[in-house]
Amino acid sequence: YATYKNEGLRITEVKDAQTDTSLDRGVLSSVVLSLIRDRRNNRFETTSGDYQSASVETAGVVGLGGDKTFVKLGLNNRYYKRLVGDLVFRNNVEYGQLMQAGGRGVPPAERYFLGGPNNLKGYQYFTVGPTRTTTAGTQEPLGGLVQMLALFELEYPLIREAGLKSVLFYDAGNAF
Repeated sequence: YATYKNEGLRITEVKDAQTDTSLDRGVLSSVVLSLIRDRRNNRFETTSGDYQSASVETAGVVGLGGDKTFVKLGLNNRYYKRLVGDLVFRNNVEYGQLMQAGGRGVPPAERYFLGGPNNLKGYQYFTVGPTRTTTAGTQEPLGGLVQMLALFELEYPLIREAGLKSVLFYDAGNAF
């Protein structure tokens, strides 16, 4: 796949004077190239198969204009297997890396923020990875330039018609 992305970001209010928003302001113009292999039996209720993807996103370095410049790499591998009856094993392993390109730094909005139900369950949103202490004394997530995570799940449907399931999970990962 080839995707063109164009986003404009305007920041109107900054609560902490230490927060530098200059790298996030402006226009993001990027191209994302992705290679995907999908052998899952069902995209929404997967019980067997596998999925792999590799992508590279380039912003501001291919003559597309925009204010932001970076290169973002992503690798993803997912595996699904029915074990016994309706018990399904699921595994998801991800790696991502964000690199500076050109003279500007990496926009904070493009960094990796881990924690929460979408990647590292059991943690509060965006609490896994680099942080800083604000002037108010609270911890503020900075996001990482590299992310690595692995998710393992055993899923069993309780009430299939209602979509109610029981899930035993183990998630591991970090943003650096």
